[in-house]
Amino acid sequence: MSPKYKEVRDWVLTQIRLGNYALGDTLPTERELMKRFNVSRNPVQKAMTELAASGYVVRNRRQGTTVASTGMKIDLFKPLSSEVGAAEVGHTHQVVSAKACEASLPHPGGRLSEAKTRPVAEIERIKIDDLGRPLVYERALIDLSVAPNILNEHLEDMVTFSYLKSKSKSDLVARTEVTAKLAMEKIAKLLEIEVGDAVIQTRRYIENSSGSTIELSEYYFHPYYVHLEVNQIG
Repeated sequence: MSPKYKEVRDWVLTQIRLGNYALGDTLPTERELMKRFNVSRNPVQKAMTELAASGYVVRNRRQGTTVASTGMKIDLFKPLSSEVGAAEVGHTHQVVSAKACEASLPHPGGRLSEAKTRPVAEIERIKIDDLGRPLVYERALIDLSVAPNILNEHLEDMVTFSYLKSKSKSDLVARTEVTAKLAMEKIAKLLEIEVGDAVIQTRRYIENSSGSTIELSEYYFHPYYVHLEVNQIG
């Protein structure tokens, strides 16, 4: 069972992410939160202090606590562009696993079963925010002939597109497919959501100048902690 202050903090964050409280809106008072969660003042104050330190809220004795940020935003248009890398979320990575194996790296729109297998690095990571909450689950398959030493690198801080660009002798192109999925057991566990919850999945292909796929990455975005948007280009 999670500490009481985390229950309060997570509830407030969820309400903000769901749009129940917009930027500038006043949040429930400490007394109201104490009553809702049947707790003393200390857990409520600790929860709001963490949210304030992370930039989500602003506390003011006279005006109360107001929403200062609705959380992580990702422009879905950018990963759809062939000139950019990935929907890099920032914050920190937590490596779930990293190993060498055999796998297929198909072209965009192709099936894994249709491509020949080759030695790849399989890297699984969770992107977490400064409160330790999971934002994105990432699974990357990277051609070991292009990046033979990648598993020896510091994977917690690595942006794979930039790394591959530094190792490749040709220009790289990134293409991204976006779809909706229902979270299977593994994804649900890593993102701390329920099995069957709807999530957005992006699948990114990085190709070299000869059209060969050298990386295939899948990203699963937390349905509440990440806002996905498309910004119009003028």
